[in-house]
Amino acid sequence: MMHRRRALTLLELVAVLAIVGLLAAVSIRFAVSLGNVEGQVDARRLALDLAQARRRAISTGDNHLVRFQLDGSTVTGYEVCRNSGGTVTAVDELQQFGGDVAIKHSANEMEFNFEGEALAAYTVIIVGDGRYWYVTVAQATGAVRVVEKSLVKVTPTPIEPISPIKSVPVASPSL
Repeated sequence: MMHRRRALTLLELVAVLAIVGLLAAVSIRFAVSLGNVEGQVDARRLALDLAQARRRAISTGDNHLVRFQLDGSTVTGYEVCRNSGGTVTAVDELQQFGGDVAIKHSANEMEFNFEGEALAAYTVIIVGDGRYWYVTVAQATGAVRVVEKSLVKVTPTPIEPISPIKSVPVASPSL
């Protein structure tokens, strides 16, 4: 008995290629957005830990702070600490920042007093792949806020100067 082998039709081949192309496009978009997830997670975690330090300062009556860990001039992580009469002790474990983000900060320690006020206005900028996050602390209230921005730069198009209009003599029709 002979079995007949059936080949793919052109329509089936085009359908398979369309599905593979669609899956590739979706997976590339997903992979690109993963670079931003690490920065967003770091920004939100830092904001939550700053708010937690503020709440601990209010509930215990001792100043609490977030202290950044440095490796040379690079910020690698932070820890939440308690400042009790000048003695600073860690109250939480060290939190490491992701490897694909750059951190810029306004102070090495961000401290809150027993009323929940920040001792200064603080800013941390977390730069990820194509995006950055501002984590800010208001001095008077100690309120913590995260704002996400895009790194897409808009380059202005140069405007060419407009040349003055030249008058062209018009010949009058001869009669």
